[in-house]
This record gives sequence, C-alpha cells and structure tokens, in this order.
Amino acid sequence: MKVIIVGAGEVGLASAQAAKKDNDVLIIDKDPARTENAKNSLQVSVLREDGSNPTS
Repeated sequence: MKVIIVGAGEVGLASAQAAKKDNDVLIIDKDPARTENAKNSLQVSVLREDGSNPTS
C-alpha cells in the first residue's frame, strides 16, 4: 500500500516508522531539515512542499 504522511515532526516520523514496514511511504514537509532527517533516518521518500496548500 502507498502511504502519504503530511508533516515530518514527531508524530509524522513515528507514523512513518510504523507504516514503512509493509508500505511504500512518502512524507511531505516544507522544512528541508525535517525532510532530510526523515529521508536519512527512515529511508522513505520525501517531498519538500507545503502539504496543506496545493497552490503554494
């Protein structure tokens, strides 16, 4: 299953950690440091964008 998580804070990272075991995970966050941390520590796909506003 494909899982999209908006936000790479504590809750987002914990959710991604749990979901990545059996799923293809994408984390969306506009903070470069957070997305880089998620990419390196969890080996998930990341997208550096504002997940709450599709026009930004």
